[in-house]
Amino acid sequence: MNTCRTCLKTPANKDISGLKKSVKDDSITDIMVFCLDIKVSEDSKITTKLCNCCYRKIISFYKFKSLSLKNDAYLKSLDPLEHPADQKRTVYVDENGIKHEDFVESEDFGPCMIEYSDREIKIEIDVKEDGLGGSETIDNIKEENTFEDHIFESDEEPLSVVQKIKYENVEDDTKGKVPEHNSEQPLLKCKACPKQFHSIGGRKKHYRTKHLGKKSKCDICDKEVVCLSVHKLRIHNPSGMRFTCSVCDRRFVSQAVLDIHMVSHTKDYQFQCDVCQKKFSCRGFLSKHMRQVHIKERNHKCDHCPKAFFGKDKLQEHMRTHTNVKDHQICEECGMSVANLKMHALRHRPREERRLLACKACPKTFYSIGGRKKHYRTTHLGKKYKCDICHKEVVSLSVHKLRMHAPEALPHACVECGRRCVSHSVLEAHMLTHTRDYRHECDTCLKKFSSKSFLMRHQRQVHEKERSHQCEFCSKAYFCKNKLQEHLRSHTNERPFTCNECGLSFTTKQALTRHMLTHSDVKNYPCGLCSMSFKVPGNLRAHMVSHTKEKRYPCAFCGVRFGRSDHRNRHQLTAHKKHGQIEPDIKPDC
Repeated sequence: MNTCRTCLKTPANKDISGLKKSVKDDSITDIMVFCLDIKVSEDSKITTKLCNCCYRKIISFYKFKSLSLKNDAYLKSLDPLEHPADQKRTVYVDENGIKHEDFVESEDFGPCMIEYSDREIKIEIDVKEDGLGGSETIDNIKEENTFEDHIFESDEEPLSVVQKIKYENVEDDTKGKVPEHNSEQPLLKCKACPKQFHSIGGRKKHYRTKHLGKKSKCDICDKEVVCLSVHKLRIHNPSGMRFTCSVCDRRFVSQAVLDIHMVSHTKDYQFQCDVCQKKFSCRGFLSKHMRQVHIKERNHKCDHCPKAFFGKDKLQEHMRTHTNVKDHQICEECGMSVANLKMHALRHRPREERRLLACKACPKTFYSIGGRKKHYRTTHLGKKYKCDICHKEVVSLSVHKLRMHAPEALPHACVECGRRCVSHSVLEAHMLTHTRDYRHECDTCLKKFSSKSFLMRHQRQVHEKERSHQCEFCSKAYFCKNKLQEHLRSHTNERPFTCNECGLSFTTKQALTRHMLTHSDVKNYPCGLCSMSFKVPGNLRAHMVSHTKEKRYPCAFCGVRFGRSDHRNRHQLTAHKKHGQIEPDIKPDC
């Protein structure tokens, strides 16, 4: 029965027995009775499951109630009139010099030593002998109060002790939380720039790192960081982070960061943008959104061009286009050079272990937030950018201008053939065409591909026969949208690609590229069996038939085979179609 014991929600991912790990003092029966007055045993036949929300609330309430009772007992111990005369009071002094007293409901005690909070404390107990009345016990209590008066010489001292005990017992989950700032609270201005802060610590940290440039160098990766301890935890020892998410088991460096992360599960976004109504999990994200999107803040300017960026990391990425510095890391699994090794390593994890992000408008899932965001923006919202040169609507305007209108400005060049690519990952995929190191094999036809995306595209196009783009003039359908656009030109007789040498026009750019080879005097395609060379690779393939004598093209009417398709077509026209014969639906098996 996968139902929460307290709120009846399904599914419930936590078990009540897990409470003992967080609250080590009591059994689960004592914990549930103490918090909710519900008796639950470990072998109960009723559901012992808890949802994540109730699980956290029970632990939080247990700690809150325990602290409240402890502090209440101490405050009552300061006033002897709060207790009956027949109660016995234990008095001990801790290592900080603070006096503690406990009252015990018993009759006969003797002097003893007990262990309290891993410390040995002395208990002074009045022995109630035969013949002694309650008045003598009260007198003994009054004598002990003289010791108390000696410790607290003023009325402010007990209050300071109470406050000290209160903050000593505050749990870790309250530490590190960002306090709610009052809008009327005065802001602290940096003495070197116009930036303002809510706290002195924030202003001090900003001045030390931004203006003085003081950073700590990591002895493991030699990187200069603002906070060395946090850097070592997050980058080099993530398993040492103490705060773990109860939903996805992700670890965090502080409770404040964990609280912000939990909003991604609860969807309780409390900070809303006044301009676009977008919601965020914390005030910091909202402030960053306002500065980046609406205020258009761009403080990081490039030294080589007029471009400016909001974040320093984006500026560093842009600077590589000027310096050609390849700040990449090598993946030990596949040997690929990548800019973000952490994100790339997710590709090598098993599919069932990856965290899939579902699109909110369709069932499609993604491995990254950026991929899901791009899919939603282009597919569901239809947001595209119009090129001011060719007036074409594209998904990425910057990439389109580089690839189509300024290919010589592409930053990554192939050392083998000189071809330029838009990114380092595209260059890596292109290099496999020279090395022939294809690692992705099709399970159906055993054909190999340079990347997993090419393999998936092959499976959908060839084996699954996916045809999503259908012609509106005829019944033909195509896998790719560009193939449909090329086919539509056969209906409209549009030939947008014109040869500058002879004026011939073509329907595709590939056909124009092949045609341009006929105007060149260079013959780059020699025959391996004779001395002939050719300008076009198709002419070389047609020539090879004269050596191999292979006849691959059978006639649809009589089954006679030919070495070239144009010879077969000429035979069908002159020998069969001109005499009124109709091409059979079933080709002869020759």
